[in-house]
Amino acid sequence: ARPAAGAMLLASSWSNATYLGIPIVTAIYGAGMARVPVLFDLLALTPLLLTLGVIIGERYGKRDPKRLPLWLSLAKLPPLQIAILALILQAARVPVPDSALTVLGWISGFVGPLMLFALGLALRPHGLRRLPTVVPSVVIKLAVAPALAFWLAPRIGLTAEVAQVAVLEAAMPSMVLPLVIADRHRLDTDLLALAIALSTLVFIGVLAGAFTLGLYN
Repeated sequence: ARPAAGAMLLASSWSNATYLGIPIVTAIYGAGMARVPVLFDLLALTPLLLTLGVIIGERYGKRDPKRLPLWLSLAKLPPLQIAILALILQAARVPVPDSALTVLGWISGFVGPLMLFALGLALRPHGLRRLPTVVPSVVIKLAVAPALAFWLAPRIGLTAEVAQVAVLEAAMPSMVLPLVIADRHRLDTDLLALAIALSTLVFIGVLAGAFTLGLYN
């Protein structure tokens, strides 16, 4: 069905660059590389989601005359508001007290678990029989996308460590924010939530295996 196809396109195309990307990148490469996931998201993924993602929603979804304007729906998203505020403070070189950074760092530790908890609430037990439907999107997201990033990164001049982070970001599981687009355009949100959950579980398993094998120190 077209709503399901649109949901799988969203699941295949956008990475969870910040919710999972930032804690994983900082744990592996240090806090100095946290800027890469932020820029990866705000300057690439989010603009593409608001353009190409909306086009996908319009093409594969169903029109709802009562829905809010897109800009208003997005303006109400706290993660987007906070990210824009952080970029403004960074550009203005506003100093942030160490105590505030400590508190924010402590709070950020809850983001990943809360995201997984919210995903679990979005799943429907009867939907598990649709697992074979989402497997292709998981393969594209976790295998094809990072392979393309690995091939492309050195060809656009990325340095070694930044290239590694970019490939890791491309390998992140499916992004949660497309659920907003899917819900707004009446795509198959249950199937999208299942794809996000499965890609997240597989990614965590692969990452744990990489640490076990010593691929990451």
